[in-house]
Amino acid sequence: MRHYIFIVLLQVCCYSCAQQKVSINQLIGTKWSIESPQGVKRTVEFHKDYYTEIAYVAFLGDTISSKREYYLSNEIPTAFDKKQKSKNKGMYIVGKTESHEHMWYYTIISFTTQKMLLFEKAPELKEGEIAIGGQPHDITWTLERIEE
Repeated sequence: MRHYIFIVLLQVCCYSCAQQKVSINQLIGTKWSIESPQGVKRTVEFHKDYYTEIAYVAFLGDTISSKREYYLSNEIPTAFDKKQKSKNKGMYIVGKTESHEHMWYYTIISFTTQKMLLFEKAPELKEGEIAIGGQPHDITWTLERIEE
């Protein structure tokens, strides 16, 4: 167990040291593909104040589309702050869904014109909460640029 805790702490430490600042202008107008381990293929396209995400869920045989507000931040957020949407640079992509106030953030680990690596810290469950699909876990997302 100690070995496992050490590895997790080392991973978090490495990710926090490896952050990269990104400008909003580097994201606007770009389109990225992501394939999750669960067989969900997603496409993400960034605009100034929002990004669109289109997900093809293989086991459902259906496509789901959503529009999500976002901004860049230099600090880990505690809540989605619409006043921050004018920020131009940051190490975190902070977002929320249009349908409700669920907020999350991604740590930008690396960014090039062809590949972006994001780290998503698992949310902590409040007492009595149950995670859908099992216990939440940290995820590293690899986004590949789609050239059009």
